[in-house]
Amino acid sequence: MNKYLKHYSIAVQNSNVSGFELLDMLMARDKLFQDWASLSPQERAQVAAADQQLLANAKAFMVELSMVTELSHERQRRGPTPEQWWWYLDVLSNTPLQGVEKESPVPA
Repeated sequence: MNKYLKHYSIAVQNSNVSGFELLDMLMARDKLFQDWASLSPQERAQVAAADQQLLANAKAFMVELSMVTELSHERQRRGPTPEQWWWYLDVLSNTPLQGVEKESPVPA
């Protein structure tokens, strides 16, 4: 398994991690985004499942993240595209997520 996928998959399942660990998790998700073309269909499905878990835990994760950083600051610093939606967890955690696609919104 891809090391970033392993890290990301484990981290999203645990809502009792520190804000620093969560920030590291978001950076691992960035690596998966960058490496998307080289991921197998099975790995892509695992990313999509982990993304759903991230969305499900968004509010809890935001509590911890807010203790170490503001995602608005991270967005200014990193310049994510809208496809890198995980950098918008602060916005998404306050938005109803009904009808969110099961596939990760990343380029094929």
